[in-house]
Amino acid sequence: MDSERIRQVTQDALADMIAKLDPGAMLTRYIVLAEVVDAEGRRALWSGSAPDQKTWDTMGLLDYARAVEYAATAKDEAEEE
Repeated sequence: MDSERIRQVTQDALADMIAKLDPGAMLTRYIVLAEVVDAEGRRALWSGSAPDQKTWDTMGLLDYARAVEYAATAKDEAEEE
């Protein structure tokens, strides 16, 4: 599957999900990162972002997501102690 087709399918799915969860909200920027396994068992990493999305927007979204995950991990570890 070509990268433009993947991007369009991803964007359509995200926009549909957002419309269902928050009517009136509009998808403007996004990042998607997924590990996939094909029919032969080969693993691949798929990634994507909005068309014409600026690098600093992508990096900002990634940094924010990483900060959220770090905070959740630290909270989980603190609760285990």
